[in-house]
This record gives sequence, C-alpha cells and structure tokens, in this order.
Amino acid sequence: MTPLSRLLLQAALLLSAALVTATPSSKLPTRQNTVAETPPRADCALVDCADRHKCVIINNIANCIPNDEKPDARPLCGKTRCPLGQECCNPSCGICTPPGRGCIKLLCRDDPPPKEEPPKRVECGHNLCAAGEICCNESCGYCRKPGELCTEEFCLTGPQCGPNRCPRGETCCNESCGYCTGPGARCTKEACLGPKCGDVFCKVGEKCCDAYCGMCAKDGMGCGGGCARPPN
Repeated sequence: MTPLSRLLLQAALLLSAALVTATPSSKLPTRQNTVAETPPRADCALVDCADRHKCVIINNIANCIPNDEKPDARPLCGKTRCPLGQECCNPSCGICTPPGRGCIKLLCRDDPPPKEEPPKRVECGHNLCAAGEICCNESCGYCRKPGELCTEEFCLTGPQCGPNRCPRGETCCNESCGYCTGPGARCTKEACLGPKCGDVFCKVGEKCCDAYCGMCAKDGMGCGGGCARPPN
C-alpha cells in the first residue's frame, strides 16, 4: 500500500466515526419486538337481554335479538289455516276437512272493491244541480262547474201572487193586488183587481165571462166575440 492510499483510508475512517457521533440515537433505526394484542372475546354471560330476547355473538360482539317464533303447525289453506287434524281441500275458499272427507269444489274469488258513490247533486234554489256542479246563484237557481263564471243578478223565486211574483222567503197575502209580505207581517185586504179569469185578473167591478179566453165584462154587459177555440 502506498503512502497516499494509507492516508486516504485513514481519512475515510475518521469521517465515518465523526458521522456516527453526530447522529442522535433517537434517529437511528432500532428493531423492536412487537407482539400483536388479541382483543378480549365477547361473553353473553355478561349481557342481560330484555324479555323475549336472547344474546348471540356476531363479529365478536354480543347482540340481543328477539327469540325466533316457533313455526305454525297448522296447514295453510288460502288466507286461513286449518285446525290441527284437518287438511286443506279448497284453497280458493279456505275450506278444511278431515282427511278422506268430501269437499265442495267451488271457486271463490276475492271480495270486489267497494263501489264508488256517485257525486251528490246540490240543491240550488228551485233547481237541482247536475253531478259535479256547484250552486253559484241560489236566487236564480244557476249551477256552474267549479271555476266557471256566474252572474250575480237577483231572481225572484217566491210564489206567484196575482200579476207579481213574491221575493224569496215571502208569501202572497193579497192576490188581487199582488201584495207579498214576510212571515208575521200585516197585509191590506183591499181589492185591486177583480176575480181571476183564466190566466188574467179582471178589473174591480168586472166579472169573468170567458175563462178560456180570459175575457172579463162589467155586470149586465155581454162578453164579446170570444177567442178561437180548437175543434172538439
């Protein structure tokens, strides 16, 4: 080994020793013996479940679940179950019989759905609205479908009183004059018109001489030519 090579080797050893001294011991890689910890096993003996529940271990966790119900031993027959000792002979009707007995071979169907009641018709004054319509003007008896326009006029729907028609809620108290009053109100008994003659009223002092034609005449006077009548 030449003197130069010996000097280079000594310098490398000194540099390596200096680096080891400068590195903290906390940063040096160390090998530790690690032991895997085993989680404790669940134990149902330490769990108090509610009534009709039981404890089961699921994924090493104690869980309380409802008790399993016992299966029904009665045979199913349509929508019902037969009593013990009988068998289903007609599932569509749910009929059960003892083994070996006869059975009615009918075909039963489910109950039909209830019928929808038709919409009720609404009274509107003197009219009856059609199904699906509402009363929009009771005094005139006007019916309209929901959303349609309706007139706001006032119509007389009371009884006929001589030449007039009474308002709604009033009664005729003097037919010759066409007077209408409310319940309990007074009414004059004067004579404005004579007797009724067909579809008209005679004047005061006249009498009806031809009811078919509605002709009136004063006492002692003839009735006139009359009106055309249909042939018999």
